[in-house]
Amino acid sequence: MANLTPAPERFALERDAVKNEYRQRVLSSAEMSGAAALIQGLFPDGAYAPPLYGYPADLASITLEDMRQFYEKYYVPNNAALVIVGDFNTADVRKMVATHLGPIPRGKPVAPLSAGVPLRGEKRLVVEHQSGDRGVWVGWRGAKSASPDRPALLALSTILTERLGRVIGRERRIGGMSQWNAAFDLAESGIFQVAMTPTTATPSTTFEEVMDSVIASIKTNGVTESEVRRWVASYRMQALSEMQSVTTIASDIGDATLSQKNPLAFFEMVDRAQRVTPAQVQAAAKKYLTADRVVVSIIPPGKLDLISKPNLPYTIATPK
Repeated sequence: MANLTPAPERFALERDAVKNEYRQRVLSSAEMSGAAALIQGLFPDGAYAPPLYGYPADLASITLEDMRQFYEKYYVPNNAALVIVGDFNTADVRKMVATHLGPIPRGKPVAPLSAGVPLRGEKRLVVEHQSGDRGVWVGWRGAKSASPDRPALLALSTILTERLGRVIGRERRIGGMSQWNAAFDLAESGIFQVAMTPTTATPSTTFEEVMDSVIASIKTNGVTESEVRRWVASYRMQALSEMQSVTTIASDIGDATLSQKNPLAFFEMVDRAQRVTPAQVQAAAKKYLTADRVVVSIIPPGKLDLISKPNLPYTIATPK
């Protein structure tokens, strides 16, 4: 935060490295391309829309001065959290912090992030990917970091995954599908997503319809106490495992401090998670898994007949 002195040659090398990483990790991956389209669909005008690496056009035009201005705006003490974890003498550490970090001046106040305008209605996007892979990604805006709904949404994600696997594999026997479902939290919003990757010739439409039927069942009939207890036990074990590492504890405290202004938020979340009820999970499904969503179909180039529900209006999503 105090000594940014890159040479122009080093800046050019690092910029090229980021551009190459974007090509390798995003453009060459059907999954990452689908995820990028989903996020941009959910947050078309908000702070979360741009990809982590930035847009290629911006990377190509950014200058050393642009980077310096960004650095001076965001890499400042009042926009950071210092977390120290381990066996140490507090008084000694405070002196070290004051000596080495105290002289760094505060920056101007940093405006909070905005999720942009609320999502209204269903948005259907199509990603044509040269890998030849197929996929259906469905996403909704979820709960932000400080929301009390987070534990119920996490439980819902796991239960939905289990039920989809059971219906597709054992009850309907409609062919293979891998899925990657998650409930992410952001400072001012969240993402609840269901990512389905067909591994057989079964139409993508079928998988989307099965997903919708399972979600409708949860909204109408709820989930069982047994399903919730299994999730609670799994989440508790995961949390206990994380607490074995001072690095992970430091990361969790830092994330909570920055996103929620509460360094104890991670531990409070663990406590709340153990009290989740089936009624809360059902309520979360009704509240968040609405018609306001984004559906992304990933298809081989030109294979528009493989889109999920191709009779509905859609937009071709192309990388910016």
